[in-house]
Amino acid sequence: MGDVDVAGGDWNAQLKVGNSGFYGANYMQSVTPTISAGAECFYLAQGGKSGVGAVVRHSTAKHVATAQV
Repeated sequence: MGDVDVAGGDWNAQLKVGNSGFYGANYMQSVTPTISAGAECFYLAQGGKSGVGAVVRHSTAKHVATAQV
């Protein structure tokens, strides 16, 4: 598995490539100082499977909460 991470001031992205034809990407963006939202996708060439997902993250000094679909 190999991956490349790229980060900006309020966002980050990642690309992944693995053996057996695995390809993936994700992106996360800060919406407010405590809330971030993002998405991911992947494709498995062996078997022809793919998927997408979305996530929201809320964090403060005392807790972190996430919701993922």
